[in-house]
Amino acid sequence: MCAKRLSVGALRQGAVKGRKVIMVWDRAGIDFRQWHEWKHRGGLYFMSRERENMKLEVIAENTWDRADPRNAGVLADEVGATSQGVSVRRVHYRGALRGEEFSFLTRACL
Repeated sequence: MCAKRLSVGALRQGAVKGRKVIMVWDRAGIDFRQWHEWKHRGGLYFMSRERENMKLEVIAENTWDRADPRNAGVLADEVGATSQGVSVRRVHYRGALRGEEFSFLTRACL
């Protein structure tokens, strides 16, 4: 079933009010406006891999503690503007095992 047809309560799968819920989303199904609505209406946070043909305009760079071991592999942490007028956070990451690079998207905290 399409997630857009589900209620916020169904998407939260019984999580109590006040508890943040993160959903990992298929990169083919990116709908930034829907992410924005679900976050503000129901405390749902989303994460997805960036699509190869996506064009984000970088509008800011976030700072992070490069010496903190939790940030190992982080190459960049950016805020980008989508063509839908929604700001997203993009984190570029290099995996430790094979050195592969990944770009992850989530809702920007502005």
